[in-house]
Amino acid sequence: MLALDFLDRWPDLASLRRARVGTVRSFYLLHSVRRPELLKTRLEQIAKAQPLTEDPAVIDPAVLQVRMLVAVLSTLQSHIARFDASIAQKFASHVESAFFRQLPGAGAQLAPRLLVAFGDRRDRYPDASSLQKHAGLAPVKEKSGRQLWVHWRWNAPIFLRQTFIEWAGQTVV
Repeated sequence: MLALDFLDRWPDLASLRRARVGTVRSFYLLHSVRRPELLKTRLEQIAKAQPLTEDPAVIDPAVLQVRMLVAVLSTLQSHIARFDASIAQKFASHVESAFFRQLPGAGAQLAPRLLVAFGDRRDRYPDASSLQKHAGLAPVKEKSGRQLWVHWRWNAPIFLRQTFIEWAGQTVV
């Protein structure tokens, strides 16, 4: 929210430069940026910043685009918060949530994703290799004549692949 509020208030360098130092300092304090060294660094960076152009034909449409993107991202953030709350509530009430919470590396964000990845129907994956193949993690060997090459499965659900790769990265010691 800090970045969105900042861009909403000062969408271009010229408007930021016109602002008083006290106003910018108050803005950061309202957004919980209280470390004096960080605040000092940011104010110095603002003072030293150089515009790439001062051409209104470039800046004016860019300011309109920034304002539009800030509005879109602000709306998305409120909806994402609703999704997160719904996911947390549904995960907490699921009968297997305790099991997925206990998996190594599975925190508040990854545990619900793992539950969705494995699913409720365990008969879909009779062994580990069938799940690996479905997720696109099992290596695929292709052979033509004397040539052999190994790659991962191209036609696989990206969500599953990313979830399992993230989980593996979290559990590596």
